[in-house]
Amino acid sequence: MNQSNDQALVSVVIPAFKARNYLADALESVRKQDYRNVEILVIDDASPEPIDDIIATFLQSPGAPGLRVVRHEENLGIAAVRNTGIQSANGEFVALLDHDDLWTPDHLSDLMKGILDNGCDIGFCSAMAFKDSPENWSGTWGPPNGVMDDNVALELFHISYITPSSAVIRKSLLTEMNGFRTEPEINACEDLDLWLRIAERRKKFHYSKRSTVFYRNHPSQATSRTAYLACQAAYVRALHVSSVPGPWIQKRALVAASWWSAFILTRHSGKIRWDLLKRSIIASLPVPWEMVRGISHLLGIKIFSGRSNQPSS
Repeated sequence: MNQSNDQALVSVVIPAFKARNYLADALESVRKQDYRNVEILVIDDASPEPIDDIIATFLQSPGAPGLRVVRHEENLGIAAVRNTGIQSANGEFVALLDHDDLWTPDHLSDLMKGILDNGCDIGFCSAMAFKDSPENWSGTWGPPNGVMDDNVALELFHISYITPSSAVIRKSLLTEMNGFRTEPEINACEDLDLWLRIAERRKKFHYSKRSTVFYRNHPSQATSRTAYLACQAAYVRALHVSSVPGPWIQKRALVAASWWSAFILTRHSGKIRWDLLKRSIIASLPVPWEMVRGISHLLGIKIFSGRSNQPSS
């Protein structure tokens, strides 16, 4: 796709905290985009690792788009970083890209065409997961069975299948939503919270069935990290249980199951969080079978299985 004066400007927001190992590759994947009306915003979240040499080398590359670095004086976390990028963006659209992920050359052109042709507010695609090399990717992160449900809010409530690096969003919508929420209770699931808020407002999603993002899988997280993510996911679901359209019992059961998952994983990591146990019990009162399931799992007795309660983010 050749550059055109009527192309909408896309602002690419890249958070940078301890980003030295992978930032150059992420920037290069932006430089290679066949959609040319692009600006890059690298948000340095008070990282201890220098990136100025990486930026300087990139800007000397042929065809490198304009790039600005915005620096935080103190580390504020990923949600605040993305909000700084959104506020600093000149583009009509904001594309998110984590410093350790990559795009195929047609990522932006494919999503922008889908968004504009269908009058959508947000576009995304499935991401190809890889560890060492994107050529050896294995598995994708996206909607179950590759199909987005009509009730996207309820589907996302069950499982967060939109990786931030795959998302292109109208800046006006992000401004309307006040960007990402920064409460510490959701700072690992801030993306799921935003997708749910967008879906609850009946905004129009475009899902490209072409996978144009490479999502880097790092070595498996420790159990304590898994427990932390489970707590965050449970909090987000509890926050949205009343606003997501869908069957009341189904939503309540999922919230209860999420709290039990958070309590059990935290217990397995060597801690007993009585507050999580209390939340689990209270959430299970209208759906008592979830209490039976939770206690059975706690005791190591799996009596029946259900749909996965953990989001992908």
